[in-house]
Amino acid sequence: MQRTDLRTNLIKHSWVVWFCRIAREHSIPFHCDAIQAIGKIAVDLRELCADLLSLSSHKIYGPKGIGALVIRDGIELSPILTGGHHERGLRAGTENISGIVGFAHALRIAFEEIDAYQTRVSALRDKLESELLDGIGQVQIHGINAKRLPHTTSIFFASVEAESILLHTHRLVMRVLDFQFVGL
Repeated sequence: MQRTDLRTNLIKHSWVVWFCRIAREHSIPFHCDAIQAIGKIAVDLRELCADLLSLSSHKIYGPKGIGALVIRDGIELSPILTGGHHERGLRAGTENISGIVGFAHALRIAFEEIDAYQTRVSALRDKLESELLDGIGQVQIHGINAKRLPHTTSIFFASVEAESILLHTHRLVMRVLDFQFVGL
């Protein structure tokens, strides 16, 4: 289950915890995809109670092609690729040491800067949404009053042609960028 909804950018923390607890009660291993959430919002592994948690480096400006699967103690997995004892016997092949080091460094930076990141990026998101609501009119922002990711938005344009949106996008971007440099 994903920690966040990619279509609406809502944070589904309570859903994930609820499903996780049900799975745990029935001895079913529970996997949580935290790729969109990590480095963008706080993720407490103890509270989340997932047995398996997926992370990806490129989502936090780390090297592409490297990720992590956090495995809770006591969970046993069978290898898909055999022939080697790398990655605790779960896959064959040489470990990407430089990618692992780069990912660890990106995680450290993301965790250190998460509060500043959330403040800066959610202000930009809010400004973008405000400009759209003021400028176009028939716009609906999904989950505008809900807890959601700071770096994404989900917008519905009613009765507006895509070409019209594209023609006016540059003006909107310039207003948001002006806000970024002047307002923050």
